Order: sequence, then structure tokens, then C-alpha cells
Amino acid sequence: MSHLNAFFKVQLIPILSFCCLVSYGQTTYFVTPTGAGSMNGSSWINASDNLQDMIDAASAGDQIWVAQGTYLPTVKMDFDNSGTAEARETIFYINKNIRIYGGFSGGESQLIQRDWIANPTILSGDIGAGNNTSDNSYHVIYIDAPTAPITNNCILDGLYIRHGNANGSSDLHSWGGGLYLDGKTNPCRPTLNQLSISQNSASYGGGLYCDADNGICSPLIALCKIDSNQALKDGGGIYFQTNNGMSTSFVNNTQFRGNLATNYGGAVFHYTDQAAGSCIPEYSNCLFMLNSA
Repeated sequence: MSHLNAFFKVQLIPILSFCCLVSYGQTTYFVTPTGAGSMNGSSWINASDNLQDMIDAASAGDQIWVAQGTYLPTVKMDFDNSGTAEARETIFYINKNIRIYGGFSGGESQLIQRDWIANPTILSGDIGAGNNTSDNSYHVIYIDAPTAPITNNCILDGLYIRHGNANGSSDLHSWGGGLYLDGKTNPCRPTLNQLSISQNSASYGGGLYCDADNGICSPLIALCKIDSNQALKDGGGIYFQTNNGMSTSFVNNTQFRGNLATNYGGAVFHYTDQAAGSCIPEYSNCLFMLNSA
């Protein structure tokens, strides 16, 4: 076993214990690549084939269990207010405190039974021609807090996030190829746990962009692999924006490897306005390897 695999396996134990603390009385939805039965998401034998439909159906506190396979985003949002949502504005959109777990083979009855490494659940922005990033989604996942705060009870766990390409000309089209966290209106504090964020690109924040511009964006990031992402400008892995805002993010037991920024912050870039912004990150037990800027 390599030291990297040992690192993640050892640190996995407390996180799995945490994930087993499930709130009873909440609804669990089930998703597989092809669906099954009635496809209403009520069980594995009636699994939905549309992850976004289950996100939309879920209420705060509900869980979504997603089986191994590759899933493409399906909802379009007019980010630049042009009047028409273009194809590359297709995303997975989350705006409530739900819990999405990947890594299932399909058939499990408990979270502890899944294996996110052996059963990769891939959320991909490769919505156009294969092996051509120019027509990929600007963001794979957009977590938004338009009407109420996103708290640590909004959980993404056991997912592979791939092939977002935020290379557009407008601000939102150039931020966060893998994930964009929007804390401008209300605080955005999701839990990002056991994620592989890789092969995404953007002008700023190739893997992840945390937007606390005049707001609060403080994700809890644990046991993630943030590898091989690229920023055409700053923040190959992650970009924290705290212009007149605040971020007190915690990043624990996470690997940053092979990320690239053309300008600043191969792995991570923190930006704050010196007069009004506040950026107080905490990193513990993290690995930084082969990043460059």
C-alpha cells in the first residue's frame, strides 16, 4: 500500500463514523445511471436515472444515494443574464441543505457498506463532444444560497468531480470549473467530504471557487483529493475570494497534487481586500505535492 492510500484509509475511519449518524424520518432517494422500475427514486429497484430531479425533489435533511457510473448535469441557468441559458451553462444546481452520497454499487442498505474508491460516482462536465473541453460545462456543480444559508448539513460525499471548464469571458463563466460556491447573498458553508476534484479548469479556481464577495463562504473540506486542476490565472486547485467578505474555511486531511496556475497559487490562492475582507483558513494534515504557479 502506498503512503497516499494509507493516508486516506487511516483518516477514513472517523469520517465513516460521522456519516453513519443518519437522521431518522428523512427521505432517501436512489439514483443509478440507467434507473430501474418506476424510476421514482424511492429505492434501488425503483431508482431514478436523473440526479438533478432527485436534488429538486429532496427537502432539507434528505439524502440522495448515487450508484457508481458517470452522470452529466441537466439544468441550464442563465448566469450572465443574457436572456438565454446556453448549453455550457448546464450544471448540477444545489440550493438547500441536502446530503448527496456517492460510491454505491447499488443495493446497499447502509452508508457504511459503500466504497467510494471502488465504486466511482463521477459527476462530469463533459456535456459536448468527447475529449473536447471547449464545449464542457462552465461548472460541474453550483452550490447557491439565494434565500437561506447553506450550512454544514449540505454534504457532498464520495463523488468524483471532473471536466468542468470555466474559461468564459464573464466573471461567473470564468470561476470554478469543478465547483462554484456562492456565498454572496447568504452564508455558504457546505461540507465537502471524500471528493476527488480533478481535471477541471478555470481562469480562477480550476477545481473550486469559493465566493465570499460581500458575503460569507466557508466550506468544510475533509479527506478530499484535489489533483490535476488548472487555472489560467490564479488558484489551480482552489480560489478563495473574500473581497469585503469573510472566509473561515477548514481544510483537513486533504491532498493537493499536480495543480497548476499560470499566475499565483498552484494549489490554493487566497484573495482578500485588505480594508474590509477577512480570510482565516486553517489547514491540518494536508499534503501539497507537485503543484506549480
